[in-house]
Amino acid sequence: DLMNGRSVIFIVLATSASALDRPALRASTALMAKPRSSAPIATSATLGADGGRDRTTLAAVGAALASLLQGYHTGVIGGALLYLAPEFGLATDPKLTGAIVTATTVGSVVGTAAAARLSDGIGRRSTLAIASWASLAGSALLCVSRTAGGLVAARGLVGVAVGMAGAAG
Repeated sequence: DLMNGRSVIFIVLATSASALDRPALRASTALMAKPRSSAPIATSATLGADGGRDRTTLAAVGAALASLLQGYHTGVIGGALLYLAPEFGLATDPKLTGAIVTATTVGSVVGTAAAARLSDGIGRRSTLAIASWASLAGSALLCVSRTAGGLVAARGLVGVAVGMAGAAG
């Protein structure tokens, strides 16, 4: 039975593993390995006083918001290119147009990889704070960019921030 209670808990915890500390994840995984019994699926001793629901919900909301930001930053460039093309001469340079469009996605990959190391080293909250500052800095740079290279760099920084927020959130 794929959708029994233990499978659902495992799926939720596995998808939000970056937001949970490792002991809680190990405790939930240990619950999955136990044979079926009449014992409760999870207790407040393994997941916290609230049964882990608040932390899991918060982790899911954080991941959803990070995904929303990734989609926004990836999609908004389509409409912006109409105005950026004449300003930066993008009609004659498709490679530069591609660099501007993909900088956020490439930055997101870098940010996701960096967040794993940072979260282990300095903690998840500090990693999210760095991601927030990087997002602010990248957004400010987008506002003042005068060159196409500046746009690529700023969108890359925003991508790093979005990737870090998604991995650490």
